[in-house]
Amino acid sequence: MELKNLAGRVGVWLGGSGLETDIVISSRVRLARNLRGVNFIGRLDDRQRRKIEARCRKAILDSKVAGAC
Repeated sequence: MELKNLAGRVGVWLGGSGLETDIVISSRVRLARNLRGVNFIGRLDDRQRRKIEARCRKAILDSKVAGAC
């Protein structure tokens, strides 16, 4: 299905009638780069993955976030 076809189709739930019409469900997908100079996981070999995992684990454990879990 193409995006232009989706735009013309409106779900019945958008009509605003029926029970619980005040409820809205929203979602999004975000792709972000947090580690400069590091490829996305699909492009890493095992050695690179282990190195990144160790780096992230250390950062989490060194932060106050790890103690809050």
